[in-house]
Amino acid sequence: MWQVYQLRSSPRSIGWGGSSGGREAVFVHPHPLLKPTATRADIVNLCAEARDHSFFAACLNPVFLGLAKAELAGSDVKVAPVCGFPLGAVSSEQKAVEARLSVEAGADEVDMVIHIGAALANEWDAVEADVRGVRRAIPDTVLKVPTLTCFLSDEQKREATAAVVRAGAEFVKSGAGFGMGGAGAGSRCYPSRLTMWRISPGGTSSRSRMTSG
Repeated sequence: MWQVYQLRSSPRSIGWGGSSGGREAVFVHPHPLLKPTATRADIVNLCAEARDHSFFAACLNPVFLGLAKAELAGSDVKVAPVCGFPLGAVSSEQKAVEARLSVEAGADEVDMVIHIGAALANEWDAVEADVRGVRRAIPDTVLKVPTLTCFLSDEQKREATAAVVRAGAEFVKSGAGFGMGGAGAGSRCYPSRLTMWRISPGGTSSRSRMTSG
């Protein structure tokens, strides 16, 4: 089970034990099943668990999107297929098409994997452009971006998170469930240092800034 972090306007601050400048850290628990051996029966069980335990979303490979939508019909559980999973090593155009097709098939939100090679090379404009390409393809759908923090230095984690936010994604995630390890206790703070913003379909945006600390 993953934790996903988003910041939203709030009169109070929760999470991580400190003030975040009038922002609230919101903890969202999706229920994922992304192993390549998953069957239809596994997805039916995943959806039943998500419904029974009131998970925020069922996260799965897009081949099972239609099945999940049917199983979760009438519930509050979102369906969140992945995009560019698990390596993120396809072009932004390919990710954009995959994301668009998922939304057309009923996805409530999309998890796209970061271009980790660009992040490791400190090519932050490329990282931002990769996310922005998907953002433009699905402007009205929640976009979450795993940044694969297990491969990144602390500074790269900060830069990757900032690039994702500049590109307009609503959520930053530490990983995609594959890799050498989790984000680690220290990594949890990076999303909390952001005021997140989203570029709207009309091109307007709310203010965003990195804070110190």
